[in-house]
This record gives sequence, structure tokens and C-alpha cells, in this order.
Amino acid sequence: MKSGKKLGLVILAVCGLLFVFFLVSLANHLSYIYPTPENESSFLKSYSPQDVVQRFQWKKEGANRGETTEQSAGRKFVRRENIFESRFVIESKDWMPLMLAVDGDLFERLSQQGIEILSHTGDPRGGYHFQYRTGNSFGEIAIDPIKLISVTTVSGPKASLPDDEEAVDLRITIEEKWFKSKPGMITVNISTLSD
Repeated sequence: MKSGKKLGLVILAVCGLLFVFFLVSLANHLSYIYPTPENESSFLKSYSPQDVVQRFQWKKEGANRGETTEQSAGRKFVRRENIFESRFVIESKDWMPLMLAVDGDLFERLSQQGIEILSHTGDPRGGYHFQYRTGNSFGEIAIDPIKLISVTTVSGPKASLPDDEEAVDLRITIEEKWFKSKPGMITVNISTLSD
């Protein structure tokens, strides 16, 4: 009878430990903030560099465009990252006007949506960098310098270009973090924030 009582106590202790583990796991799960449409800024939902790229793209050549989206839950914030990459052919003289147009388009879109631009730095040769705040979100935008690439990556293995055209790679990265409550007046470097 004693061994049956001991076995019952062991089973009861194991069940108690499992219940405590379940409660801790549930509390841990409930403490996370998950990505939803409600915690994504309208800017991030709607931004695309497509219109600017099409103005500069040399019409006779092909183009490759891609967008990568990543999002993750966290205890302090939800993190989203959108990467836009376009490979296309431009006239050689248009590389600087293209960079100025992409920068100007982003600045205008942020301003039109009433988004507070915390910093805006850069130049056409080195790329541009923005930091912004809207509602409970802080964001960072990086426009990488244009890279010259092989025309075969855009137009196929036998493609060639005249001397006044170049195949280029344009990359724009937007990282945004949405916090549970609107942060106060603080200086933020979004790339160093950790969950």
C-alpha cells in the first residue's frame, strides 16, 4: 500500500510540475506582441519604389525586381523589414538623377503622410539614410549606393549594352519597430535596439 501511495504522490508531483510549466509557457506566450495589420504603419504597407524605377529604366532591356518581407514578434516590439531590390538598365548619365529621385520620393512620401523624419543623411555616391517616427513605430530606411552589375543578370546570357547604358542594382531596406506604447521623447538608433 505504501508503494501505491508513493506512486500517487509522484504522479501528482509530475502533474503539478507540468501544470506550472504550462502556466509559465502560457504567460511567456501571452507577453509577446505579434505582427498584425493594425501594428504596421500605412507607409510600410504602401511603399514601393516601382514608379521611380520605371521612370529611369531603359525600355529596351529587361528588369528583375524583388521584395523580401520579414516580420517577427517580441516582448517589447514587433519588428518588420522590407527589402526592395531592382536590377535594370539605365542610361549611364542617369545614375545620379536616379539616386536623387529615390531619395526625394521617399522624403516626399514620409512628409505627405505626416511622418516625423528624425534624421536624413547621405548623398548619391554613398547612399541615403532616414530615421522616422509615426505613432508607436520607429523606422529606418537605407538606400544603398547603386551597384553596377553584369547586363547578363538583367537581360540574359548573350546580352550586351552600348557604351552609354549600364546595368544597375538598386537596393532599399526599410526596418520598422512597433512598440506597445508610444515611446516618449528619446533618441533612438533603431539598428541597435534589441528585444
